[in-house]
Amino acid sequence: MKTSEPLIRRCRSLESPISTANSCSSVSNPPGDLTMAGAASAGSRPRVFRLLAMLSPQPLVLLLILLLWQLLSMLLQQRLLPSPEQVAATLWQHFQSGELLYHLGATLARVGVSFTLSMLLGVVIGIAMGRSWQLNRWLDPLLVLLLNLPALVTIILLYIWLGMSELAAVLAVVINKVPNVVVALREGTRSLDPHYQELASIYRLSRWTRLRDVLLPQLAPYLLISARTGLALIWKIVLVVELLGRSEGVGFQLHLAFQMFDVAAILAYSLAFIAIVQAIEWLVLQPLEQRQRKWRRQSQTYRHQAESQPGTHSKQHLADSLSKERQSDSQLNKKQATPL
Repeated sequence: MKTSEPLIRRCRSLESPISTANSCSSVSNPPGDLTMAGAASAGSRPRVFRLLAMLSPQPLVLLLILLLWQLLSMLLQQRLLPSPEQVAATLWQHFQSGELLYHLGATLARVGVSFTLSMLLGVVIGIAMGRSWQLNRWLDPLLVLLLNLPALVTIILLYIWLGMSELAAVLAVVINKVPNVVVALREGTRSLDPHYQELASIYRLSRWTRLRDVLLPQLAPYLLISARTGLALIWKIVLVVELLGRSEGVGFQLHLAFQMFDVAAILAYSLAFIAIVQAIEWLVLQPLEQRQRKWRRQSQTYRHQAESQPGTHSKQHLADSLSKERQSDSQLNKKQATPL
């Protein structure tokens, strides 16, 4: 204790409270206790839990679902719940005959066309309604009406008006999906940061540059939400459209399997399409979401750095620069307008 008293006094005489606390604690605790505490904290977690934490949870969840499915099918032993092996055999049989690829291709084509048209129309209308309160005032009652209109009613009416055609099928899906995209993009446009708009005005960016570098990156979260919910909703509506009025597609095959009480075929076609949609989620949507998060973190970092320098990069400075730019432009226009 005598040897450690000068060190404790020296620690207390330091200016930084953080360094004082760290150094004093290192003096008061013997080295042996620190090593024992570190070993206890490192060994408190078993190696199995550390390995599970490093693995992705999605394959584990799918594996647990398959195990639960297998157990239920073994306990029930009924045709109403076939085992995963029976569903896989039915899937392979339809794949070898070519029916699976044909009907999956027809459904994916309808989903792709409907999804593209819905996103394009929804993004354009949503941004326009978010930027113009007058347009929003006129179109909002129609938007509320379409949001509350059942999808089944839209499909039946379009089949009656336009006949059992491909146009009626695609148009029914688009009408049911566009309002959801419009609502998401309208709210996203209303929440845009005016700070970036001021920067774009100061640097006199073109409309295309503003759309590409200012508007779309801020709307990326709303676009991803609309894409995810749209993909999940559209393929369900497409199945209903095919079940009611088409002679090809996954919905048509599900209708035939329902008439024959073929649960294995129903599960086989459903799982095949779910696997394709899940692959789109993993390979397309999730990388886009990670890229958007990276852009948002970088933009927040740059913004904090800019706000930490009020003399050069603050919002008031940007507003003053913008007003000076406008004044100089007006003076230049006056000089050009005055005759010599």
